[in-house]
Amino acid sequence: MCLRFPYILFYDFRQKSFMSIARVRLQQLRRFWHFYRKAHTLYDIHSPFVAEFVQEVLEDDRVYYAFPSIAARRKALIDDDARLPITHDYGAGSKITSARQRRIGDLVRTTAISPRTGKLLFRLVRWWQPTTMIELGTSLGLSAMYQAAAAPSVPFHTVEGNPATARFAERQLQQTGLPHITTYTQTFEAFLKDWLAQHPRLDYLYLDGDHTYEGTLQYLQACLPYVHDHSVIVIADIHWSQDMRRAWKAVQDWETVTATIDLFTVGLLFFRPGIRQRQHFRLVPRAWKPWRLGIMGKE
Repeated sequence: MCLRFPYILFYDFRQKSFMSIARVRLQQLRRFWHFYRKAHTLYDIHSPFVAEFVQEVLEDDRVYYAFPSIAARRKALIDDDARLPITHDYGAGSKITSARQRRIGDLVRTTAISPRTGKLLFRLVRWWQPTTMIELGTSLGLSAMYQAAAAPSVPFHTVEGNPATARFAERQLQQTGLPHITTYTQTFEAFLKDWLAQHPRLDYLYLDGDHTYEGTLQYLQACLPYVHDHSVIVIADIHWSQDMRRAWKAVQDWETVTATIDLFTVGLLFFRPGIRQRQHFRLVPRAWKPWRLGIMGKE
């Protein structure tokens, strides 16, 4: 869920009123401001592990080989006027529209991963180097492109519950030249039951679907027996709703979780040993708070 305010405020008044759409966006702005005020930058970090994450992922501004091609595909999708039927929606649904058919271009603008978050996931995968990867919530396939491109030799499994969306995403992913991506049309619960029974370890999970408190905890709890010291779980949209904020707070207290990083659009769970007390971080790039240069003291 990205900060796409200008477009969404004028989204489609046949589906929602101007005031209801504006109210949603103002709520998000307030949540972001609350997050931003308390967020830290590289200059506040004392943990070597988190400092490495910031340097290799959050502050990395290099343009990698996959970015231009994904950007071109995104642009083509934004211009696509075709509509996808939404026949299966297992989660919290959209706050913007209840329509049972959605224009592809609108889906890109309102529900697909943003370029900034997609690039962040690419850098995370590139840095972390997982050997087993799952995405719950394929949508149009853009997030899978970023993550799978960062580990082209690692099988990437992505799951979508809505059949029409899954078929569309599968066609898009087949055109990327990344043959190691497998798309599944299943509920998250059914997929995890089948996949985890056959795989003893889970290195990397990206959860971007359902967006309910109960569903989020259910899927994460199903994965916990399979995580290990070098696992990372990424949860999308942790500030999207009260339910998601509750879920994020709940998982931060799990005994096996030793460190968490809140980046507003996503939250990261780590299970590294040797951390005596759980560590929780809210982080933004240093350019977002240029006055925090270390030499000027802390707020």
